[in-house]
Amino acid sequence: MIEFAEIIPTGDELKNGIVLDTDSPMLMQRLLRMNNNCTVRRWAVTRDTLEDITERIRQCVAQNPDLVILIGGSGSGHLHSDVLGKDYTHTGMESLMDDFAATSLFGKNGHMWSRLVCGYIGKTLVMNVPGPYVEAKEAIEAFCELWESESEPTLQDINSAMAAAVAKCYERRSCSEAPV
Repeated sequence: MIEFAEIIPTGDELKNGIVLDTDSPMLMQRLLRMNNNCTVRRWAVTRDTLEDITERIRQCVAQNPDLVILIGGSGSGHLHSDVLGKDYTHTGMESLMDDFAATSLFGKNGHMWSRLVCGYIGKTLVMNVPGPYVEAKEAIEAFCELWESESEPTLQDINSAMAAAVAKCYERRSCSEAPV
């Protein structure tokens, strides 16, 4: 059972007030539906730098939560084009994990839309969800449904379920829908 969760929104567009963080409240709500006694803490928005993201993950894990969720920074556009934004969430996560499962979702043009990662740092499960609201919602729903149905799903099970849910979002072309 998840009793203590930390949420880390990432992105310069959030930090600079260009985009509103609608994902954090939705994630909090879903985690509380899973366990209404869960303590959920949202950290201040973390800038898109590898150093800031890894430091924030370390700070969270030091609090001994059951779960840390990072929002956004999963696209890695900068690896494909100099004009696309820099995303370091999954890179930072992977650099701190000994064991993890990861799935990269690519578009028809070869651009990576998202890299979803989950793994443990000590006893803390750390995972990411994409920044677009509908994708984040699909990913957390898949995680919670799996977590509620199995006593201890494997990292691969968690990652596969979340990746399949996000991939369906691309298939439906509904990823641009606004939150309601």
